[in-house]
Amino acid sequence: MNYAKVPRELIYKDRHFLEEFGTDEPYTLNCELAQLMRQYLLSKFMRNNYRDILLDIFNEAYYLTTILLIDDNAYDNLPVYFSSVLRSNPYSEDLSKAIKKMVVALCYIYMEVPAKETIIFSTIRQHLRHYASEFIYMRLEVRNRRCPSPKEFAPVKLTEELLNAINWEKHTDGFKQERVKEFLDYLGQTKKEKRLLVKAIYIQLTNTDNLSSRTYTIDSFLLLRYREYGGSTWDFVNVQQEKLTDEPQLREILSYPDLGKVLHEQMMYKEKIQTLEGEKKILEESNQQLKRQLFELQVQFKQQQAKTLTEKEQKHREEQLQAQIEEMKKIISTLKGKLGNKAIQLKYIVDSIKNKAVFVGLKEAYELFELINSMLCEEPVWIENRHELQDFFKECKNKSNTNQTIMGDYVVSKHVKHEVSSVSAGGTGVIVCESDENIEE
Repeated sequence: MNYAKVPRELIYKDRHFLEEFGTDEPYTLNCELAQLMRQYLLSKFMRNNYRDILLDIFNEAYYLTTILLIDDNAYDNLPVYFSSVLRSNPYSEDLSKAIKKMVVALCYIYMEVPAKETIIFSTIRQHLRHYASEFIYMRLEVRNRRCPSPKEFAPVKLTEELLNAINWEKHTDGFKQERVKEFLDYLGQTKKEKRLLVKAIYIQLTNTDNLSSRTYTIDSFLLLRYREYGGSTWDFVNVQQEKLTDEPQLREILSYPDLGKVLHEQMMYKEKIQTLEGEKKILEESNQQLKRQLFELQVQFKQQQAKTLTEKEQKHREEQLQAQIEEMKKIISTLKGKLGNKAIQLKYIVDSIKNKAVFVGLKEAYELFELINSMLCEEPVWIENRHELQDFFKECKNKSNTNQTIMGDYVVSKHVKHEVSSVSAGGTGVIVCESDENIEE
């Protein structure tokens, strides 16, 4: 709600003396702020009536702070609130600009009090700081002084006398229901205050000379709201009776005992009609809501249907992929079988190791055997045939324990360290011997 359109007296009660802000109490926040502003006014404008100016500044600052704290939509209304400061302006243009900036600077300082630190609230304070940057230095000068209590920025308490003094026909644009509803929603802290507000508007509605504004809708609306706030229908009947008693020609009619009953029944009928209209509106809204829900369910059904089809397609793809994997496994297994069963020509390897034992030495031949064994340890053909070489080395080891003379084509040394017999079918072997002395050829 734009609180700039609300009568000022319903938000803040202006003070008539500067001392009412505590400016005469030494070392208080407002006292030091008043001294800083007085020094500025005397140095810049040479104004001796600084007390009247300071009174206006403090009243405007308290009023603006109160509005910003009660308006949940204050950020959007901030430009309007800035322009509403110092509406009745008796000062020069330069002085007026300085006064407005000082008002905003005070508002920036006062708004440190509430525990209402939200993002929007912080943004508003940043706007205040930017608008009144020329006077933000005052915050540093009074940083050790305690701010006024948040209670000082609470809206005024609504009373019957205060509400009856407002021209509601003017402020509600001729008792328009939208404007009346806005006031009822945002003004009044308690149900009692709201009841007083409804009654004040209703009394002026019944007393207006513009009878065309007394539409059935606003009349019933006010009665319904009055009952929501805990009021009785008889209060409105009494208002009508008081209006009728002002007419001398109707006093005799009022003497009939059933008149109050008739008026009460009339109000009750209006209330019932209003209730039925409200129920009709609720039913229409429920119907619209059900239509939206039906549409959402249809959309969800179609999405679920598409999802189910997608899941079936995905499952079919997975089955196809699994079948391909199985087929590939079979092919790989077949290839492995073919490769595994393929005869590896080991004759060359076996002969090479045996020849190395004969011509180089048994030790070097065994190291070569270990190396080749580590390389071919997983080959099935090697595993099946390596026992031939293992048996060969075992036989050589047994014979190397004793010195032995080899007949035929073999040459024997005195000190034999390694001894090899002929193992290849039909072949001859050479025993490689080493002695402690050098062997001449």
